Amino acid sequence: MENQRASYLRTICKIGLVAVAMISLFGCSGNVNKEAQQAFQARTEPFSVTIYPANIVVSGQIEHDSDLSHDAARFLEAELLAKPVLGNGDFSYDFRWGSNQAAMGTRTANAFAAQVPRDSISTDYAILVETLSIGTEANMGAIHFYIVDRNGNLVFWALTNSHWDEFNAIKPRSRQGGMEVAKLMFLKHLKQGAMPVPEAR
Repeated sequence: MENQRASYLRTICKIGLVAVAMISLFGCSGNVNKEAQQAFQARTEPFSVTIYPANIVVSGQIEHDSDLSHDAARFLEAELLAKPVLGNGDFSYDFRWGSNQAAMGTRTANAFAAQVPRDSISTDYAILVETLSIGTEANMGAIHFYIVDRNGNLVFWALTNSHWDEFNAIKPRSRQGGMEVAKLMFLKHLKQGAMPVPEAR
């Protein structure tokens, strides 16, 4: 287990260094729908959004946490970033653990984008927060969040790990700490005009 943990942490460090060089500061652009992203950026008021129960991933096993989605909704509303409602169902999928954080996030983003239209949400957008840990929840290596429009278009997804200020400001050791990181990510990426629009891939 110690060797696995050390290997994971080394991998996260390598990924972080590559990500800093290759990924736009807003997050990740793989499979983003350019038109949907531009429409989101052009909004002039808080957007309506369904908050899914957070996915707490520990060594590939997923637990859904609706308490964290309540916390996220309260924060988004208090900060006037969105008009949130709570989702009724979990987002479950075949999570595949791997050594590449960006690849794991892209798989999650694609699966989430595929599910949202099937759920017939009442809002314009949906958000999912995901924490990634190895071995135990306290050994948290990364936080992701994803935003998809009601038609299943990926607007964007953002990642953070120990190479990002948001992560280091909290140094999360629990799912609650992970949500505090996600809140900082919300503030960075969801304020009107804050999100640049890179080339969609």
